[in-house]
Amino acid sequence: HILLEEQYFSRRYTTTDNKTYLPYYILVNISAGKSFDFCKKYKLLLQLKTQNLANFQYQSISFYPMAGRRWEFGLTLTK
Repeated sequence: HILLEEQYFSRRYTTTDNKTYLPYYILVNISAGKSFDFCKKYKLLLQLKTQNLANFQYQSISFYPMAGRRWEFGLTLTK
């Protein structure tokens, strides 16, 4: 499977009078996975995911930058 995900985050006010805010941002994530039958009674799922594909620099809280592009690899074994 292949999944493309887009997340929109609206601006966030940072003061009680709502005069200062962080700008909106959009993150794009993508994942791909493949499942295999394993030893006739198990299923193995391999998955690779990239979060923040564009390596966009953003803040969810003022003065706390978030991580850039991140990679995840997963293995799941089920009966």
